[in-house]
Amino acid sequence: MRKRILTGILILAIFTASTGLVFADDSSSPADGADYAINVLASKGAIEIISPKGNIIVQDSVLISVKVLNNASVILTIYKEPGTKPIFGPQKIEPENNLNFYTKHLKGLTPGDYKMRFDIQNKEPVIKRFTVKDKEAEIRQSLKQIPKMNILGNLFKQLSQ
Repeated sequence: MRKRILTGILILAIFTASTGLVFADDSSSPADGADYAINVLASKGAIEIISPKGNIIVQDSVLISVKVLNNASVILTIYKEPGTKPIFGPQKIEPENNLNFYTKHLKGLTPGDYKMRFDIQNKEPVIKRFTVKDKEAEIRQSLKQIPKMNILGNLFKQLSQ
């Protein structure tokens, strides 16, 4: 009888061990008081930032995609913070097609904080901040945060008591 119970518990443990835990982070929405949250609302109607949506990028390149609304005159400048020397721009955004989209792929970014500044004629500038993180370091840190689970070991320990 004890063997059947142990076998049943073992089978149950195998089926439940195949499920995993998922951790989610809503980093796509800016923090309270972030420049992006304030300034995009102030300049609504001039541009719409399509990409990057989130504030954290875990690679050495970023695709910047912007939709220019109402034929606004927009100048893009990108800075690595802290600093006043731009790493890109200033460049006037000229949409590449009739849909008024502008895209730019920046490569070779190093880990750190970056600021995109969109100067819009006769309006307040729109500022979007993002952080580039080292991919390998992020993976190592994420793996360290996963709790070590020994489900079968814990099960056998409880059964032997």
